[in-house]
This record gives sequence, C-alpha cells and structure tokens, in this order.
Amino acid sequence: MVELQLELSFAVGDRGGRPLPPERLHKVGEQLMAALLDLEACNDGLRDPATSSDADLSEVTIDLLVAAESDTEAVGAALNLCRTAIHAIGASTPHWPSDPAGSADTDFRPKNVQFDYVS
Repeated sequence: MVELQLELSFAVGDRGGRPLPPERLHKVGEQLMAALLDLEACNDGLRDPATSSDADLSEVTIDLLVAAESDTEAVGAALNLCRTAIHAIGASTPHWPSDPAGSADTDFRPKNVQFDYVS
C-alpha cells in the first residue's frame, strides 16, 4: 500500500477556450471543493482534498492524498476522482479519452500532475 500526495493543475475556460472571469473561476473552485468533499465521504482511499484557483493563470489546482496498492493505481484513482468531481459540478473534461463534452459550459484541461510519496 502506498500513499501519494498529489497536486493536479487544470486550465479552466469557457466552451470557447476563453478564461473565466475571476469571480466565476473562484466559484467553480469552491464548487469543485464541495464535490471532492462528497467524494471523500464515500472513498476510503481519498483524504484531505483541497482546491485553489488562480485567475491570472485561469487555473484550478486540486491537492489530495490517495492511498492505493501502487503509485500507478494511486495516480489513476486521483485522476478518476478529479474527473468525477469536475463532472459533478457540470463541467467537462474534453481532453480525456471518450468524453462527449455534452452541453457543459466550463472545460477543465489537465496541465500538470505532481506527487510525493507519503508512506
């Protein structure tokens, strides 16, 4: 069993690829935090999620601690949890395979993933 502290950054924009206004970006970050807390309540492998938003970069960052059998499984679980939370707030992830994008008006595009071993 491994525990990884992961930081995942996402470029966030409207359906046309334009940056969101700062107040909307920060609101999206708050909604994402609420969705991650809901996921934490029903996922034993997820702990201590947090979000931050940077209007200058039009970016939302998700920090979370994930436990899994291997580092590969932990990274995969983290990506799945992030994507689930993003979809739960009505946003899309158009650069993940087989995402239909649907009618969402906010797109999250993965920018960076970093992790550290906790145990």
